[in-house]
Amino acid sequence: MDANDLLEPISAFENIANLHKENTIKFFDELVKNSSINVEENLKTVKEYKLLLDKYQFENKENKKMVTLKGFVIFLIIVFFVVFLILLLFSFSKEDVDFIKLIVSALFLTLGITLILILNNKILKVIAKQKQKLKNLDNQLKKLKNLGYKQLNNLNNLYDWNMHTKIINKTVPLVKLDDNFNIERYQFMKDKFGLTDNNNIHSSTLFVQSGSILGNPFLIQENYIQDMKDVTYTGSIHISWYETRYINHKAERVRRSETLYASISRPAPYYYKDTWIIYGNEAAPNLSFSRFPSKANSMDEKDIEKYVKSFDKELDKMVEKDINDAPSKQFTRLANTKFEALFHALNRDNEVEFRLLFTPLAQRNLIDLITTKKPFGDDFIFYKKKKLNFIKTNHSQGKDFSGNPYQFVNFSYEDARTKFIDYNVEYFKNLFFDLAPLMSIPLYQQTKTHEYIYEKEYESNVSSYEHEVLANSFDKKLFKPDGSINEIILKTAFTNKENECDNVKVVAHSFKKVSRVENVPVHGGDGRIHSVPVHYYEYIPIEKESYIVVKNNDVNLNQEKSSQTLNNNAKILERGLLAYFVK
Repeated sequence: MDANDLLEPISAFENIANLHKENTIKFFDELVKNSSINVEENLKTVKEYKLLLDKYQFENKENKKMVTLKGFVIFLIIVFFVVFLILLLFSFSKEDVDFIKLIVSALFLTLGITLILILNNKILKVIAKQKQKLKNLDNQLKKLKNLGYKQLNNLNNLYDWNMHTKIINKTVPLVKLDDNFNIERYQFMKDKFGLTDNNNIHSSTLFVQSGSILGNPFLIQENYIQDMKDVTYTGSIHISWYETRYINHKAERVRRSETLYASISRPAPYYYKDTWIIYGNEAAPNLSFSRFPSKANSMDEKDIEKYVKSFDKELDKMVEKDINDAPSKQFTRLANTKFEALFHALNRDNEVEFRLLFTPLAQRNLIDLITTKKPFGDDFIFYKKKKLNFIKTNHSQGKDFSGNPYQFVNFSYEDARTKFIDYNVEYFKNLFFDLAPLMSIPLYQQTKTHEYIYEKEYESNVSSYEHEVLANSFDKKLFKPDGSINEIILKTAFTNKENECDNVKVVAHSFKKVSRVENVPVHGGDGRIHSVPVHYYEYIPIEKESYIVVKNNDVNLNQEKSSQTLNNNAKILERGLLAYFVK
């Protein structure tokens, strides 16, 4: 594959996606070959497991039916005995005996006793047998499952971090994915393109995946963000009073009542995840703009034509409005109205560089991306700020970009194979269309970054982004402040370097939830002001400091598993990085 293969990324996607699936299958088959597992033996075990599982599920349904029947019979027994006692009570009076009621009551007693016998001698015995049968089936299922894991043990041990990056690097050599966001790549993006650290105390980096397209760096960053929103709390009281009214000239006192309601709004924290692509390129270095998804996904071709035609008049108005401004500040419309309408980057601040970047081919590529509804259509935000580009797509929000190998561990060869292939195919599709807006611009692919001379010595061994990612990989209970609500935001600060190790402070930001009451004055129907108590929660910020040690580590996951030192909450190994919880 050469650079020209990605000049029209949308038309090239299907062929590249098919190639990636082939490479994924080959990669998995190679893992299976190296593991030396007996596939046929596992297929036989899993087949037996599934047949037994069907039997278990059938017996479980039958058991539930009998338990329901048991409940119904118990209900009838209670009803029959209650009716028996009522009829028996009313059968005897002071003067005489009602034999009809007495006979009917005896009938209900007989029915109740009969149902008790049926319950004890049949239903409960059937339920007991079913429970024992289910217990035996469950034990057999566990044994077969454990056997399946044993049969696939060698394969499960071969899963490692960054398998997905190796496959993508083979499929699209022009796109390189790193094992982790190393210090060299971080310093490169910082020095060359102006990347800044994530210093926002309300945002914590959950995951980063760095890479490059033809030498130009990009970063997938997933953040966990805390924000505030107003929550409405309500309260009420009931009041009553007397009023005097005259009926036929006669005074009467009438009691009135009313329920008074009051509400207040108070801030409360909420949390969400946010995933962005950050891409550095020296083309059009003075240009900034932003665009948001159009409504093209909900429009057919006729609607789009109609929209573009009406937008043409808006562009003329913008040009006319700016005609008296200085040339550098004037808006100059492109000849391609469809692109202007759908891409809608009207706040651009450098017309010359905008035209340099968005050539006719780039315009055509982006129109194809926006109007082609499959697989995602126009679901991307695009910010450009000088040398940095920011892309956010709806389809990648909440997606797992980590490639965590533990998700592939399975007792079934077929299920493991399906999950491995599906995950990697889906990963590639999401990543490709995250990068598609960038790859649609030929100048970005044609602009090679000037040579960057890496330093021999850096302040830290590992980038600040990875410090935060590793902190978030630990069990959150290690960092959680006493008395805090469930959610926390972790922020890291590099303290010092000791040989190959980075000492890192971790500050957990959270809130303490305190119950409060506010009395709200409300005017009542009695003409007086009443205090209505409204209960609400005040969220008070709290924090806790902890420390971790981080270092680069070349040991793969299988080697670390064999050392039997990874099975604790205070140590993390992932993507060639190792972290220890200190205190």
